[in-house]
Amino acid sequence: MNFYVEPGPKAAKNKEGALIPTPGFSTAVTTAQVGGRALYEINGACYAVMGARAYTIDATYAATNIGTVTQDSNQAQVVSNGAVGAQILIGSGTNGYYYVPSSGAFTQVLTGDCTMVGMLDGYGIALNPTTSRIRLSALNDFTTWSATQYAARGDAPDNWVAMVVNIPDIWLIGQQTGVIWYDAGAFPFPFAQRPGATFKYGIVAPWTLKTAGGYVLWLSRNTEGAGIVVQAVGYSPQRVSTYELETAISGYARTASITDAEGLMFQYQGHVFYVLTFPSANASWMLDVTTGIWTEIGKWNSPQTRYDIWSPRVHCYAFGQHLTAERSTGIVSLMDGSYTTESDGTTIRRMRITPAVFNEQRNIPHRVLEVLLEPGLGTQSGQGSNPLITVQYSDDGGKTYSPELQASAGRVGEYGKRVYWTRLGVPRNRVYKFVMTDPINWRLIDAFINNDAPSSQGRAA
Repeated sequence: MNFYVEPGPKAAKNKEGALIPTPGFSTAVTTAQVGGRALYEINGACYAVMGARAYTIDATYAATNIGTVTQDSNQAQVVSNGAVGAQILIGSGTNGYYYVPSSGAFTQVLTGDCTMVGMLDGYGIALNPTTSRIRLSALNDFTTWSATQYAARGDAPDNWVAMVVNIPDIWLIGQQTGVIWYDAGAFPFPFAQRPGATFKYGIVAPWTLKTAGGYVLWLSRNTEGAGIVVQAVGYSPQRVSTYELETAISGYARTASITDAEGLMFQYQGHVFYVLTFPSANASWMLDVTTGIWTEIGKWNSPQTRYDIWSPRVHCYAFGQHLTAERSTGIVSLMDGSYTTESDGTTIRRMRITPAVFNEQRNIPHRVLEVLLEPGLGTQSGQGSNPLITVQYSDDGGKTYSPELQASAGRVGEYGKRVYWTRLGVPRNRVYKFVMTDPINWRLIDAFINNDAPSSQGRAA
């Protein structure tokens, strides 16, 4: 929980990689409206949709209300037609709005016809999943939408329910199948379906369709079932979820819902991450698209002693910083590894549960359990000045755990600190759970059992 894997170089102590902490948060601005729904940056300007209001956010992180939008339970979307049109298009609650930064004009321009928006080659694009149509604005003009400038799905019976622009293409996906459109330069309607670019992966949760850095990912469904995460390779979707994740998703579908799942993508420290959140099931997972490794992430709910969904709902990169907005507050945060808490200052609880440690189901003494980590990262004062890592063990497959055992990870500058526990019994089959809550940049490299005795050495993580 709340780590990702950094693959190790050939000379690393653990070539499989180290566990690196997910970034923390610091509040940049708090708006009067609750519920982050969109963040977008273009040409040095940042736009946000928070609840039922649209805002501009400047480089000092001051938020200015620019207009009121229709609010529903979905994310909103913001696009621009660049320097030529110099306009902003906002899709929110099935309605469309244009904003002209030079004049401050903010006007509703589409009603009930604009669940998702995009822009390609100067044209604004609005998707209506009920009618399975896309509408186009005039070229470089979001204020004008001709009733004759639309296209409806005709190649398959399932309605388009999700859309994303991944230049130079428009991805239009239904519940069972999907197609790619592009600017064919046709007249009077310029866009057309790309020949041969069809696929048999639909989408079960429209707001999981995201793109970043050329990657396109979504939570899929088709005529046979639902719950596989796919990533486009060229124009062909390929499965990227694991059996473990798919088992969890099947459980969410049985006990809650997966149709309200949402996606978020961001690039951080050389990795491209895709975050998949299930609000009804109260769970968040993160795919490192760069390495193909999934991890769980979430915000610790101390009164309920559980992880809730990860706080960020939407993201953009603006003013040289990662900005996020949360689902249940009016906070827009800075996200970075230099921050070690949640945006409200509460603890980020990080956890690693090891694979089972066993040797042909024979009882083995666990004389020493040592964690190899980067020590000496304590804070100068206060919480974290003597950072502690706790371990619990389970001999029944993780159903119950022992009391917590603590060890210091080294005060600031104690770079030679070793972290270990002794006399842990003679188990047959055991898992260990490590938990870290102090606000430092934890980096876990490996863990070993009985590393003082090579003849009985075993790896724990």
